[in-house]
Amino acid sequence: MGRRHEGLLSVLGHVGSALLAQVADKTGLMRAVGRELGALQAAGRQHDRGRVVRDLAVVLADGGDCLGNVLFLAS
Repeated sequence: MGRRHEGLLSVLGHVGSALLAQVADKTGLMRAVGRELGALQAAGRQHDRGRVVRDLAVVLADGGDCLGNVLFLAS
């Protein structure tokens, strides 16, 4: 198998992760979690708590094993 095919298979393995994130967005789950956790937000912080929880859940569902894997979603 060539490099091109290996790269394609690598990307296809993460398609489900993108779908999971989109479902959380479309169903309003991200907004609801963000609203409920909003009181925990420290003054001056701008990270939406709902998005943080969604991103962490997607990383764990995709096999991530450390918080550093969340950076993959930001890219």
